[in-house]
Amino acid sequence: EAPSGTGSAWRPRLHVGEGHRAFGKDWRAQEAAGFAGVVLVHPGSGGSALDWPASSYREVAGGLARQPGIKVFVTGSAADADKVREVSAGIDARVGVLLERFTLGQFLGVLAAADLLVAPSTGPLHLAAALDTPTIGLFPPAPVMSPVRWGQIGRDAVRMTPAEPCPRKTTCSREKCPLFNCLETVTAKGVVSEAVRLLKGRMEES
Repeated sequence: EAPSGTGSAWRPRLHVGEGHRAFGKDWRAQEAAGFAGVVLVHPGSGGSALDWPASSYREVAGGLARQPGIKVFVTGSAADADKVREVSAGIDARVGVLLERFTLGQFLGVLAAADLLVAPSTGPLHLAAALDTPTIGLFPPAPVMSPVRWGQIGRDAVRMTPAEPCPRKTTCSREKCPLFNCLETVTAKGVVSEAVRLLKGRMEES
């Protein structure tokens, strides 16, 4: 697995209205009172890229929930319901599940109030990065889905992708690619390690 930063001097910015920003702060005060860090794990991608296994997201959420002072939530919209339920099945009881809980504006406030988002190549990953919330993005190496093309741009934006060179040019195929599913070589342990590093830096700033 190969974590990397953006290396870009240019970063997008997203403005969240005061009402939605206040919603996020209030949500955090109510749902994560007493916790120094809040992590959102957003496993849904709408099928736009090769999926990281639900078991890996579950392991990351549980591993981070066992870190002192860290509260973890699995998030998702109606379109992500099946994936969220799969990830949440048998998950550590300390992990909260937030399925279909927010409007888009409210979710932006929640993203702004969080300390880290872990997600695949999907809209919330880019939204969080544009809000300066630290992010870990999970990407296949195929050129059309790779972090070179779709990687999030933001402060403390980490992109994780398999180290193997991809033999495919377009879609990932179990029948045609000898490395399928190479995304499984990105380990939950590696993601947790990166997450702990980012959270430590975030908490040292606050």
